[in-house]
Formats: sequence, C-alpha cells, structure tokens
Amino acid sequence: MKTILTNQRGQGVTEMVLLFSVLMLITLLINQRLSDMEFGPKLVKGPWENLQGMVECGVWRPCRGVAGLHPNGTTRNISLKPEGQ
Repeated sequence: MKTILTNQRGQGVTEMVLLFSVLMLITLLINQRLSDMEFGPKLVKGPWENLQGMVECGVWRPCRGVAGLHPNGTTRNISLKPEGQ
C-alpha cells in the first residue's frame, strides 16, 4: 500500500499541462487587451504619417494633401533690385 501512495509517475505531465493552460490564458488576455487598444495600427500609423508627409510634401509632418508645404512650392520673394537703393 505504501508504494501506491508515493508513486509520482504522472506528476510532471500534470504540472506541464497546468502551466501550459495558465500561459495560454495569459497570452489570450494580453492579445485581447492589445487588440482592444489597437496597438498594431497605432504602432504603424503614427510613424507612417510623418514618412508619408516627407514623401508627398517634403516636410517631416503629416501632409494630408495640403498643397504648399514643400519648400519648392512657395513663391520666391527675391529681388535683384531691392527697394531703397
């Protein structure tokens, strides 16, 4: 009778299954929380707006289709003969 009570053959498998279950639960909760916060889209959207502004308008800020932000798009206010001379 004593050998039956001290048998530990299934202990490791049982503990591994319990640990796996707990880790899966934590992973699912973290995944749901990040999905609710829209972590992925925010991670990509913010830097992409600045890069898109540089590509489209030539400035390091969101362009959003506003014309005249590119430095070459402004009118030149140079005069070879300034007033007063």
